[in-house]
Amino acid sequence: MTIQQYMHAAGRRWKLIALCVLIMGMGACVASNWLVLPDVRVNTALGLGGGLLAGLLLTFFLELRDPRIYEEEDLMRLVDWPLLTTIWWERAARNRKGRKQEELLRPLDQSPNNEAYRLLRINLGLIQAHQSIRTVMIVSATPQEGKSTIAANLAIFMARANKKTLLIDADLRRPTLAQKFHLPLDQSGFSSAITHCGSAQQPIPDSPTAMLEELSKGKNSILKDYLHSGNIPNLLVMPGGPLPPDPPELLDSKAMDHFMEALDESNFDVIIFDTPPLLGLSDTAILSAKVDAVLVVVDITRSRKRDIQRVCQQLERPGCQVVGCVINKQKLHARDLPTHYYRKNRPSDVQKRKRPGNLPRSEKKPPSPGSPVTAPNHKSGLLKGSDREQRQPTPHIASIDTVPLPALATRTPEGYLQIDEDVRLYYKVVGDKPQTFIIPAASWLAADLVALAQEYTLIFYDQRGRGRSSAISVPDKIGMQQDINDLEAIRQHFNVEHCALLGWSYLASTTALYSLQHARHVKSLIVVAPMALRSGAYEDPRMLDPDKRLDPRAIKRLEEMLRQGVDKTDPGTYNREYIKATRLPRQMGRPAALASMKSDPWISSNEWPDAISTFFDIFARSIGDWDWRAQLANLRVPTLIIHGSEDLVPLSSSTEWAQTLPASRLLTIPGVGHYPWLESPEVFIPAVTRFIKEHWSPEVQASPDMVTSQPRRRKR
Repeated sequence: MTIQQYMHAAGRRWKLIALCVLIMGMGACVASNWLVLPDVRVNTALGLGGGLLAGLLLTFFLELRDPRIYEEEDLMRLVDWPLLTTIWWERAARNRKGRKQEELLRPLDQSPNNEAYRLLRINLGLIQAHQSIRTVMIVSATPQEGKSTIAANLAIFMARANKKTLLIDADLRRPTLAQKFHLPLDQSGFSSAITHCGSAQQPIPDSPTAMLEELSKGKNSILKDYLHSGNIPNLLVMPGGPLPPDPPELLDSKAMDHFMEALDESNFDVIIFDTPPLLGLSDTAILSAKVDAVLVVVDITRSRKRDIQRVCQQLERPGCQVVGCVINKQKLHARDLPTHYYRKNRPSDVQKRKRPGNLPRSEKKPPSPGSPVTAPNHKSGLLKGSDREQRQPTPHIASIDTVPLPALATRTPEGYLQIDEDVRLYYKVVGDKPQTFIIPAASWLAADLVALAQEYTLIFYDQRGRGRSSAISVPDKIGMQQDINDLEAIRQHFNVEHCALLGWSYLASTTALYSLQHARHVKSLIVVAPMALRSGAYEDPRMLDPDKRLDPRAIKRLEEMLRQGVDKTDPGTYNREYIKATRLPRQMGRPAALASMKSDPWISSNEWPDAISTFFDIFARSIGDWDWRAQLANLRVPTLIIHGSEDLVPLSSSTEWAQTLPASRLLTIPGVGHYPWLESPEVFIPAVTRFIKEHWSPEVQASPDMVTSQPRRRKR
C-alpha cells in the first residue's frame, strides 16, 4: 500500500497521526548485521538450465521454420516415393578459361556415380518387371537441379545394357541435350517431329515392322529425320529442335498425340523425356499425362520443402504415376560407399579414363586376400577323409553307368537348347568317351580343357545371360535356382544318367547346390576357385597388391587403342584387350599364362565389362546375404576343392568349404591365382583325372608341385 493510499484510508482527521506513526516506524529501522550474498551455485545451475532450454527451444523452432532439405530422411518425411538412387556431388572439371565442363559419364570412368546410375537402371528394371513402363519422364521442381544430366546419363547406362534407348529433349524453353552430346544447335528435333506428325503428308506406319523397314532403308519416316546418334551404341538422341512460340499449345495438340503414337509403334525399349521444371510451367504437367512413369530429381543443395510439397500436390492427380525419386548432389562421405571392395582392384594410375568392369561376386568383393601355403616335406595323408569315407571308398568312375555313346550321337556337337521363349543356352560337346563331364562357362573353359576329352565326354554350356547364351534383361530370370534348373535341363537334353561336374568361381556354388538337389545323378564334383559359402569377411594375413601384376606394355597398348577410338569403332576388340590387360592379371599369380589362353569369351557382348557388371548386380541381389553352409553340410557327393594360393579369394574361404562338405578334399596349388587350369595345367589336369578315377590314396607320395589337405570338419 502506498503512502497516498494509507493517508486516504485514515481519513482527514487522522492524516497527521498517520504521518507521525509512519515517520516513527521509519526511524525505528535498523541495519541488519547479516551480510546477504548471491548463491553462485544455484544461480549458475539456473542460468545453465535456462540457457540450455532456451537453446533447445530456439533450435526446434528454427528447424521447423528451416525451408531447406539436408538429408535423405528430410525428403522421405515429405514424400512417399521410393528413393531409387543417390547421385554424389563431384567437382566439375574446368577448361583453360575456368569454365565448367559438364561432361557425360562413361560407364567405365573412375567415378562413384557409375554404381549409382547402374543402381538406378536396375531399380527401374525391377519396376518394369511388374509394371508396363516404357516412357519415363525426368522432372524437377525448379531449374538447375541436374535433371538433364541425370536423364542423359541414365540413357547412356540403359544403352550400355543392350537396351534400345531414345533420349528426347522435351524442354522447349531451354534445351540442353544437343550441347551435352555435341550436336549442332540448329538440328531438327522434338518440336519439328511434333509439327511433322500433325501434317497429313506422311501417314503413320501400320506396324512396328513397317517402321523398322523405313528406318533401315533410309526413307523419310516419321522419326528418322529427327533422330541423331549420341556416339553410343543402342542410343539415339532427339534434341529439342527450333523453339516454338507457345510450347504448351504444341504439347497439348493433336500433333503431339500422333507423335506419341509413332513412339508406341517404334522399336525402342526405353524412351526418356527430359522436361522443363514442374513449378511455374504447364509443359511438364501436360507431358506427365502422356508418359508411363515420372522420375523426380531433387537437388539436395537447393531444394526447398515448400517446393517439394507443391510438386507432390501437382503429381497426385489421376493418370500421373511417380515411380520414385533421385537425390542429386549429395555430399560424398567415405562411409557412404564400400571403398574397400575396390581397394584391391583399383585401376592402374596410367589408365585414367577406364576402370575394370565388376567381377563375379567371389572376385569383385573378396573378403580379403588368402595366405600363402608352403609345401610340406613329409608324407602327406593325400586326400585323406574320415574313417567312414575310408571304409566306403568312392566307386571308380569306370563303374559308373553313364550315358552310352549312341545317346550322345543323336545330339549335335554344338548348338542351342531352348529353355523358354526368351532363354537359349549355348552348348558344345567334345569327346566320345563313356563317362560324361558337364562343365558350365563354355566360353571361358571349353578351348582350354580339351585335354580332359581324352578321358571323358565333355559337355560345355554357357549359363543364361553369359557367353553365347541369350542375354537376359528381366531380373526375375536371373538367379541361383534358375542356373540350377538350366544345368538339369542340359543333363536331360543329353540323356545323361550319371556324370561328374566342374564349377568355377561362382559356378562352384551352382554345381554344389545342384549336386545336393540331384545327388543321384552326380558321382563326383570339382569346384575350382570357389566363391565364398557365405557373405561376410574372411581372415587373410596377406597384403596383396594386384596392380603390381599388370603389364605396363599392355596398358600402353590399351591407351593407344583409346587414342585411336577403337573402343567405339571395334568395341569387341577393345573389350578383349581391356579385360586381358587389367582384370585378368590382377586375379592371377602367374599373369604370363594369359599368353596360352585359347578361349575367347569376348566374341559375345555378354562378356563385356558393362554387361558383366549388370549381370552380377542382378545376381547378387537375387541371392542377398547368402549362407549355404547348413545346406551343403548334407552334401555326400565326393568333392575336390582346388584353390590357388595367390587367388584374391582367401584360403580361409576354400578351407571353410572343406570343413563344411563331409566328403570333400582340398587341393592348394602354390603360386597360382583364380585360373589354375591356365597357370598350372600340369598340376590341374592330372589332379582332376586322379580324383575322379580315385587314383589318389593315403599311400601316394605328395607331389612337390601341390599341397593337399583335409581340414577337420567343425562341429555344428
